[in-house]
Amino acid sequence: MDLVFLGTGSGMPTSTRALPSIAIRWGSEVLILDCGEGMQYRYLRIGFGVNKEMKILISHLHGDHYFGLFGFLQTLALSGRTRELLVIGPEGIAEIMDTILKRSQASSKSHSERGYRLLIKELKNEVEVLDFGRYCVKAVRVEHSITTYAFAIEEKELPGTFHPERARALGVPVRYWKLLQSGQSVVLPNGIVVHPRDVCDEPRRGLKLVYSGDTRPCEKLIKLAKGADILIHEATFMDRDRDKAIESMHSTAREAAWVAKEAGVRSLILFHISPRYTEQEGHLLKEAEEEFSNVYLPKDMDWIKIDHE
Repeated sequence: MDLVFLGTGSGMPTSTRALPSIAIRWGSEVLILDCGEGMQYRYLRIGFGVNKEMKILISHLHGDHYFGLFGFLQTLALSGRTRELLVIGPEGIAEIMDTILKRSQASSKSHSERGYRLLIKELKNEVEVLDFGRYCVKAVRVEHSITTYAFAIEEKELPGTFHPERARALGVPVRYWKLLQSGQSVVLPNGIVVHPRDVCDEPRRGLKLVYSGDTRPCEKLIKLAKGADILIHEATFMDRDRDKAIESMHSTAREAAWVAKEAGVRSLILFHISPRYTEQEGHLLKEAEEEFSNVYLPKDMDWIKIDHE
């Protein structure tokens, strides 16, 4: 899994931090977390492609998190996209998209004219789980000034390592090997049943990435992030401005680290950094590190790879 931080700022851009957006390449698929204004330019620079299987997850409807969506959809059409695209977001996003796309001549085309089918999934419940085969997306409503969702992208359990020598010793024909690797038991011609555990190691836990959206630290997010490989958590404020964090329903860097510690995550990535700290980001990082050891503060266009443990 590759993560590229297209924008890591908050509220308004600076010369060093654009508005929030993260692109994830996972095999042949692309997922995008929020679409801050201008994200399409940076997306085109990273070369993830315009016609991949794609899902866009919008955490909430504050403008810095989704104003870049509409230009991006138009660019995909102009670039020749043909594959279906799914946008997932809070209730109200469908109405906003419908209004803007209808008012914009360049984007008001039917899907046959646009070139690709655009699907919208509105989140309306406290918790929603969307199953996409090899992984699922769990959306949980968190604590912000408007309806906001955190997202967990969780890969399903992976088969353990297959050992052909064990299969041969049990007399399993090669034609059955893939079935055993996929988790199915097989019956041999002599009537003996061979189970995956007979020829494979224990199944492996899949990757889990959690994105907080904008939120105060809360138990719902801790529960969602339990055991995650990566927690991307907003860190809008430093300790000295904790009163502002509480008033605006954001988090401090230290609070983000506390959530990471309570959830037992492998790594914490700080995100949504306020422009007021442009010259003090080292101090912001230090406050988080005093609470949790494995913390990363990315710059725009930083690229990281996540592997299984």
